[in-house]
Amino acid sequence: MWSEIRVFRAQDVKWVQEDPTRGISCRFKFYTDTKMRCTKTMAASVSPQLEYTKQFTIKSVSNNFVNYLEHNALVVEVWGTQGTGQPMTISPMPGTAAYDEAAMDGITQDANWLKEKQYLTEKCSELQAEVDFLKIEKFALEKEMTKITIGGDTFIQKKVRQLRHRFGPFGLV
Repeated sequence: MWSEIRVFRAQDVKWVQEDPTRGISCRFKFYTDTKMRCTKTMAASVSPQLEYTKQFTIKSVSNNFVNYLEHNALVVEVWGTQGTGQPMTISPMPGTAAYDEAAMDGITQDANWLKEKQYLTEKCSELQAEVDFLKIEKFALEKEMTKITIGGDTFIQKKVRQLRHRFGPFGLV
């Protein structure tokens, strides 16, 4: 007796719709398999044609095999591969509702992007103005620290970078 498992295609795979550089493959175990059997990996297709066929020859149909067929399901796992993150651009046919909706989505996305760019540019300008103001304020505070007022007279003292004191037997010399 022989048995054949066919995996011809996967249909409407969502993660490939989002990023066409992602791939897809399937794997499964059948009856006495110890390792998973895998299809080839396909990329750039929402409904890839896997075209996998595996024929199993069962030399004698035992009670174990019959029990396996009655109580176990063949589980086919669908696996994806990592993509590059490039979104897929699907172009609907002109004149259809999907085309009009896709065109509006594109316009809306462009408009939102332009609004966000304008907002971020304004915020950057505001922050740069604040930084410039703080630099001026810092300079003014540093300058203020070097002013000395004695009896109503204000003297400007130059900044001293390093003070060196010598101590003698009677104190500071």
